[in-house]
Amino acid sequence: MTVQLEGRLSDPKVSMPAGKIIGDTVRNILGLPEKSIKFFRDLFF
Repeated sequence: MTVQLEGRLSDPKVSMPAGKIIGDTVRNILGLPEKSIKFFRDLFF
């Protein structure tokens, strides 16, 4: 998950940009089939 930490270490502010989270999630979901194909290709060939 993408988070941004700001401020002092003793009192950090944590923010999660919604657009970045949605974009990363979609990219990860669409990347899964490609990773599976590469894994099986490397395994068998």
